[in-house]
Amino acid sequence: MRKEFYNINLLEYISDDDLDKFTHKVEIKEVKKGEIIFRYNDQAEYMYIIVDGFIKISMYLTDGREQVLYTYSKGDFVGAHNLLTDENYQYEAKALKKTKLIYIHKSDFFNVMIKNNKILIKILGQSFKRIRRSEELIDRLVGLNADMKVAKLLLDLAEETKEGNLLIKPHLTREELGSYSGVVRETLSRKLSYFEDLGLIKLLPKGEILIQNIEALRKIVN
Repeated sequence: MRKEFYNINLLEYISDDDLDKFTHKVEIKEVKKGEIIFRYNDQAEYMYIIVDGFIKISMYLTDGREQVLYTYSKGDFVGAHNLLTDENYQYEAKALKKTKLIYIHKSDFFNVMIKNNKILIKILGQSFKRIRRSEELIDRLVGLNADMKVAKLLLDLAEETKEGNLLIKPHLTREELGSYSGVVRETLSRKLSYFEDLGLIKLLPKGEILIQNIEALRKIVN
C-alpha cells in the first residue's frame, strides 16, 4: 500500500502509524475508460485520489447538454468537499482512460485525514482553486466571444499539464472540449483551425495541440 502513496502530494503526510488508525481498508481500484465513478445525487461515501489516469467532472444542464467542469489527473482528488459538507454529489465523475484510484472511506477521512493539519491545508487549498476555476468557467461561458473562449481553453489545458508543457494531450473528445470551453464542437474545430492558420498553434495527430505562440493567446483573452 505504501508504494502507491509515492509521488502523491496529498498522501506524503500519511505515516505508517496513521495507516494503522484506519478502520476501513484503503482500497486501490482500476476503473475502465468511460466507467462512471459516481453519479449526480449519489451519497458521498469516499474520497477518491488519482494514482494514475484522468477523470472528468461534469453536470447536465436542464436542456440535457453536458457541461464539463473540471478534468483531474495524477495527484488530484475528489469527494473530500462533499464529505466535509455531508452533501450528495451535484455532478458526475467518469474515467477518461483506464484510471487507478485510491478509495478512502469517510470514517477514516474524518478520524485520520482531516486531523492532519497539512492534509487539511491541502484540501482547503484545492477548494480555493476550484472556486477560482468555477469563476473562470462562468466568465468563459457567458462573458467571452468564441475566440476568447477557445484561447482561454487552450491556456487552461496548458496549465493543467502541470509541467509547463506547451504540448497539450487532451483526453477529452472535441465535443467535450467544446463543452468545457462553452462553444459547440463545430465552432471549436473552426476556431482551432483559425488559430493554426495564424500560427498560434499546430494541430497534431491523436488530437494533440502544440501551442506555438502562447503570448498571442494571452492577448486574445486579455
